[in-house]
Amino acid sequence: MKNDLPIEKLADVWLNTRQVSKMYNIDFETLKRHRYSKPKRGFPYHVIGRLPGTNFGGYVRYNKYEIEKYLETVKYPKTSIKSILGDITSPKM
Repeated sequence: MKNDLPIEKLADVWLNTRQVSKMYNIDFETLKRHRYSKPKRGFPYHVIGRLPGTNFGGYVRYNKYEIEKYLETVKYPKTSIKSILGDITSPKM
């Protein structure tokens, strides 16, 4: 995918779950479900500020550069993002 920003600028773009949800038109709960699924699915993410040895707390952030790289490696067309990440169980109406 061609971006207008150089890689250095793109690498510094961190998004929260709501921003990713709006940007890629994926339900918020679907992104959350992907993070908790075993094995992990969906976009790569990072948890910032979690205490060592715990599985809760912290802030979930997605790196736009990593998402774009992930989408380049997926074998499906970019237009069918819903088929890549699974079906949406709670549609926005």
